[in-house]
Amino acid sequence: MKPARIVASTLAIISAFWLFFVGIAYVAWLPAGWPNYRVGVPFFHVTLHLPYAGALGAAKARYRQVLVEDARAAAQAKQASATAVAQAQQVTVQVRSELQAKLSATRERTRTLIKEVPVYVSARADSRCIVPRGFVQLHDAAARGDLLAVLPGAASGPLDTDSGLGLSSVADTVVKNYGQAHDAISEVTAWREWYVKQKAIYEAQRAKAMSAIPQR
Repeated sequence: MKPARIVASTLAIISAFWLFFVGIAYVAWLPAGWPNYRVGVPFFHVTLHLPYAGALGAAKARYRQVLVEDARAAAQAKQASATAVAQAQQVTVQVRSELQAKLSATRERTRTLIKEVPVYVSARADSRCIVPRGFVQLHDAAARGDLLAVLPGAASGPLDTDSGLGLSSVADTVVKNYGQAHDAISEVTAWREWYVKQKAIYEAQRAKAMSAIPQR
C-alpha cells in the first residue's frame, strides 16, 4: 500500500472517531432549544440514546421546578409580610386611640374631683385638723420615691408641729397624685396590650413564611 493511501485511511478513521465522539458530546450536553441531530458516519447512521443524557434532562427540569417553588415562596412571604405590617399599623392606631380616650376621661374626672375638694373638705374641717410636719415629709418622700434621711426618735417632737397646710390642701394633692397614677397605669397597660398583639402578629407572619419554604 502506498504511503499516501495509508495516510488517507488513517485520517479517515481519525475523522470518523472524532465525529462520533463529538456527536456524543452534543447529545449529552444539548442546550435547551437546540436541534437534536442524529450522529452519523459514512458507514452507519444511528440516533444516540444515552442514560446520562436523560439524567441531565431530569436535573434541568428539577432545577426549573426549584426556581418556580422559590419564586412562589418568596411571593407568599412578601404577601404575608405586607399583611402583617398592615395589621401592626392597625393595632398601633387602635391602642393609641383607646389610650387617648382613657387619658382624657381620667384627666376630666381628676379636674372634677379637684373642684369638689372644698365641698367635701370644708373650711371647718381645715380648722379642726392639724396636718403635722412629719406627715408632709413622709408623704413627699413617698411621692418622690425617696427614703427619709433621718427617722424620728420619738412620736413627739418637731415632727408633730403644725405644717401650716390645711386638710383641703392634702385632699387636693392626693386627688392630683391619684389622677397621675391612673394615667401611668393606663399607659403601661396600653403598652403591654400593644406588645402582646404585635408579638402575635409577628409570630403568625413568621409561621406563614416558614410554612411557605419548600421542603427539600
